[in-house]
Amino acid sequence: MKLLIFGATGGIGRQVVAQALEQGHIITAFARTPAALDIQHPNFKRFQGDVMNLSSVEQAMQGQEAVVCVLGSGKKLTGTIRSEGTRQTGSDGLFANQPWGQAIVGAISTATGST
Repeated sequence: MKLLIFGATGGIGRQVVAQALEQGHIITAFARTPAALDIQHPNFKRFQGDVMNLSSVEQAMQGQEAVVCVLGSGKKLTGTIRSEGTRQTGSDGLFANQPWGQAIVGAISTATGST
């Protein structure tokens, strides 16, 4: 399955990418700094973009079969990246009228405090 993963550079996102590749999926990792993912695999590609930019999100979705959203805020407990970013990735019905018709699989990670 062709999977687009938002939040792929975070701790949970890296695990999702690794497990999806192990299971034979074709992965596109969407990130502001995709070079942060030091992965070499024939089924892995990077897409540079900002989840808050709807046009880059839509461009990355072309040809995908499913979306996995594991956006987090890192150590920052405030801000809207999780809520607004998740909305941009399809939870508000972005896929409803699109010809490629992906399924959406969502998960959100949250930092819970200091270690």
